Amino acid sequence: RRLANIPELPDAKKKHEVRVGLTPKATSQRQREAAAAKALEEKKKDRQMVIYEVTCRTAAESGAGTSANCWITLKGDYGDFGPCPLEKATEDGGGIDDAFAEGAKGIFDVAARDVGPLRSIVMGHDNGGSSPDWYLTSVTVRKLRTEKEDAKGYDFYFDSWISASRGQEALQVELFPLSQAQREKMVASKGKAGADAKVKT
Repeated sequence: RRLANIPELPDAKKKHEVRVGLTPKATSQRQREAAAAKALEEKKKDRQMVIYEVTCRTAAESGAGTSANCWITLKGDYGDFGPCPLEKATEDGGGIDDAFAEGAKGIFDVAARDVGPLRSIVMGHDNGGSSPDWYLTSVTVRKLRTEKEDAKGYDFYFDSWISASRGQEALQVELFPLSQAQREKMVASKGKAGADAKVKT
């Protein structure tokens, strides 16, 4: 039949074939996922320089402050950036030395490539100076942008030493952001501690 250009006869078996494939809903979901993945890749390629406000809180106990040079690495959905030195601090008009003193809250403006939603940060120092051990309690990172999506602050809780000889005996630690539930629990715990302190006094 093919040689004579005669059309093939329909196959009776095809009448009973059932096509199995993606439903319209599943196809739509895959299309959305593909579009989101493509958008993410575009953002990774076009990462702009932005300013992150990094707030580091040092424990108030004796010897908690550090003489070392400290830094931060930012890790996000768009990629990583760092290590970035923590310098030019603004803490009630104080300088860099005051920013890492015991009980201090040092606020730093860090210029970095946009890493997108933060997944984690790495905090560390060079173990320099006469008293390099650092007792870091917490870190807050916020992108200095006006857009709603960029206004979110990320809280990281550590409450331990970054030291070659104390705590975990490590000069750098990776911290992960607190969830909303963890933040609420910490706020409630601090409120209870404050109430207990008032009762005792």
